[in-house]
Amino acid sequence: MALSSRKEREFQARRAEILKAAEQLFATKGFYETTMAEIAEAAEFGTGTLYKFFEDKRALYLATLEGKAEELFSFVRSEVSREQGSINKLCRLITTHLSFFEENQEFFKIYIRDRYHFEWNIKDELGEKVHVKYVSYISFVADVVKEGIRSGEIREVDPYELAHALTGMINAFIFQWVLKNDEKESLTAKSRTILCLFLNGAATKPQEGYQELCPK
Repeated sequence: MALSSRKEREFQARRAEILKAAEQLFATKGFYETTMAEIAEAAEFGTGTLYKFFEDKRALYLATLEGKAEELFSFVRSEVSREQGSINKLCRLITTHLSFFEENQEFFKIYIRDRYHFEWNIKDELGEKVHVKYVSYISFVADVVKEGIRSGEIREVDPYELAHALTGMINAFIFQWVLKNDEKESLTAKSRTILCLFLNGAATKPQEGYQELCPK
């Protein structure tokens, strides 16, 4: 039993080394320009050894993205748990989410550039893997919103709709920042704008009769 446990730890440690090397190369060269031989050399393994852990480069890339998503969501949960009060938690959530992308910008820039060229089977498989984590993340954000509703700090609106709205705003700011590719502009500095828009909307004062403008 102890031997089996040790082998599993060794397996996971070697797998983590491969993923780390792959992430760095994918961030630098992209999916299509990176080879398994280059990843093996960077991880200091034989190329054949890589195939004991991953079926092919596609499987390795998907594992890298899935791991990055898990790293993001775990990081946000950990940081938010340190705060008291729903508004402070939302502020921390937004700031942490943005800072993670800013710190890993090279990796995500390459991903956004390459994803339009992926074959459909890669997109579908990636979508399924990340979607499961995303649903869990939305539930976490919704729980923070529910706390705000209970405390009277947030209006009584479907917390899951608000969670999707907030996450959508965050992702839109990230996507725009990546496309602009301006290293001098801080993404994390956008957190205040996102929080204010989410909590107060874009109107300078309460609007009357706006319901008539929106389709039912």
